Amino acid sequence: MNRIVRTGPLTRTQFAFWYGYLETPPQYRRTSHLTCLVDLPPGTSSATVADAVHLVRDRHEALRSTVRLGPDGEPLQEVRAAEHVALPHRALPEPAGPTELSGVLASLAEEPMELGEGQPVKSVLLTERGQPTHLCWVVPHVFSDAQSLDILREDTLKALVLARGRAKDEGLRLSPAGQILDTALAEQSEDHQRRNTASIRRWREKLASTPTTQFPYRRAPADQPARNRVVKLASTSVASTLPMVAKRFAVHGSSLALALFSALLGAYTGSRRWLWQVLADRRPRGDGDTIGCFISPALVDIGFAKSTTLSELAHGAGRDVLVGLRHGEYDYDGMVAASAEASARRGAGIELLTYFNYRQSPGESPRGETDVSTAPRGRISTSSGSPPTVLMASVSLGGDESGAGVFLEVSEDIMSESAQEAMVLSFERILLKAAADGDILLREIEDAARTDGWYAPPSWTRLSGDRWVDLDLTTHLLQQHPDVESLRLTVDSEGATDAELHARVGWRTTRAQHTGLDRHARALLGTPGFVLPDRFITDSVAAQPPRRDRHDQPDDAPWRAIHGAVQRVHGDRAVEPSMSYLAQGFSVRRLPAVHEHVRRAGWGGISFDDFLTPAPLESIARRLRRLH
Repeated sequence: MNRIVRTGPLTRTQFAFWYGYLETPPQYRRTSHLTCLVDLPPGTSSATVADAVHLVRDRHEALRSTVRLGPDGEPLQEVRAAEHVALPHRALPEPAGPTELSGVLASLAEEPMELGEGQPVKSVLLTERGQPTHLCWVVPHVFSDAQSLDILREDTLKALVLARGRAKDEGLRLSPAGQILDTALAEQSEDHQRRNTASIRRWREKLASTPTTQFPYRRAPADQPARNRVVKLASTSVASTLPMVAKRFAVHGSSLALALFSALLGAYTGSRRWLWQVLADRRPRGDGDTIGCFISPALVDIGFAKSTTLSELAHGAGRDVLVGLRHGEYDYDGMVAASAEASARRGAGIELLTYFNYRQSPGESPRGETDVSTAPRGRISTSSGSPPTVLMASVSLGGDESGAGVFLEVSEDIMSESAQEAMVLSFERILLKAAADGDILLREIEDAARTDGWYAPPSWTRLSGDRWVDLDLTTHLLQQHPDVESLRLTVDSEGATDAELHARVGWRTTRAQHTGLDRHARALLGTPGFVLPDRFITDSVAAQPPRRDRHDQPDDAPWRAIHGAVQRVHGDRAVEPSMSYLAQGFSVRRLPAVHEHVRRAGWGGISFDDFLTPAPLESIARRLRRLH
């Protein structure tokens, strides 16, 4: 698969998933490797499967595409010719039950995948006692989503019939399909760009006022990252009551589920405003047979009061989702830049890591009225998740014998396992109560959380502008500046809406190094819980000369690596060491290329986010020197 037949840009969604994939540590990338299992008819030969795989690859360019950086630093997708490829075999353990099969699929998803070379999309023939029984596709998320996997499974079954020479019905022919590259080219139109501009404007408005975090709880040290934990409730009761209650409230099931999760999280944290990224399928009309990634988050802002009822919140959530979808057509790099700019203006990092997903299997319909008194309770199971998601709430209706799955994935930093389990069990309990008794006041949910002991008061301090500060962490990080002898943080008007953070500093030097400390602080803005003080106050001055480190000078090897990388990608533009990457107008879209050039120069260890803080580029060079 070396011959390139088409080249073009990524779609907005593809860029977001590609950018996130590169930022994810390799050991966690398996969550972006989607698997599609196809049951083979008895007696199917490996040659027939290989021919079917070729037919499907020929129909869908996404299955034979790679992503690489172009000469200008922009990512490109390259479509390779539809040539026959080797079909690897994998023997299933005996006996091969559902558990063993799931284990094999998980191991295939664990295998490393290079998006920029070779064959990112894999097809593996699974055998039992030498006989083909299943075909497994492993597809990177940048080229697929849930609906695309359904298309892939259906096309594979049709191709198997064709390959066996038994296709008599014209409907089984693999006609030409839509291609994801054509979608990417269509997004370059002026109309799409106007909608992108409007969507980014809305992002900026929300980022100016949203709480800097929705989970103001002390986190694990950066060198000891917390695990994510997934709690699943498998419940036939949710499968029947959620559609039934949604129908009574005259809302969509997804709106009710989003409202209920918002109410439960409000009961846990005490916050009554939630900014969700709701995962939505933005597949264009007419692309029903296209394999590609069309999932994009819509920013949904939900607020409520204790006196709000669940039905009112569900109606509001439905309206908020529609508004979010209307403004959900944006370039991901523009959103990243807007977030970084808002963080710089507010002096605090902004966490937007709360996601919601709702999936209902095709053909799944309400299961009729439920006898609440005898309705079976769901079964809880727990597994490990993967960073960097802080919280993912999702509901899946249909698709297996459990009826519905209610999933809550959170970082161990922000929620205990017992609280996590209590929340998903409350999801089921509240639906059953609503089915039996009608509407529910949200204050009842809050009261239950306090009574049952899973309300968690914040461990951070709230400041003006809905900023949340971890005072201990912020003090510790500011004291790491070499010219600081002592530092004490105080909150002026604590508890008031105009509360400010003051830093009283004792210096080691004969003159106050406010500018240097400000730069040091701005380099830390991406750290959860860190807030740039509103005011620095000099407490005392020691009679010592300023401490200078030779690595502060922007003429060493790491600075030359950064300087050369930025110039190589951005066309020999002047690069100012005392200014940040974004302040100099450099592109987020080309940041992966800059990062790759720095890494190839032998200075790895930093992330994309390090370039997106308001910190000057010279501070990134100093960090690289410390790391190496």
